[in-house]
Amino acid sequence: MNAGIKFCGGCNPHYDRKAYAAGLGQRLGGALEIARPEKHYEVIYVVCGCTACCADISALKAERFVFVAEEGRYQRTVETR
Repeated sequence: MNAGIKFCGGCNPHYDRKAYAAGLGQRLGGALEIARPEKHYEVIYVVCGCTACCADISALKAERFVFVAEEGRYQRTVETR
């Protein structure tokens, strides 16, 4: 799977986004690359520190974005096709 990851701005200092991302990568079978604007992805996981999920994804291209917050307890998928 062609997957990337995008992090929010980190305004919630009580949430270890990197640790969650490492675990997510393991569950998906490998490390996720930081999403780059010049590349198109099947899916980009947007790791957020709260349910506001305010990370800016406007420059990124993917078939779907999966927003995750609160260590995966909150999840929302946005299809772009």
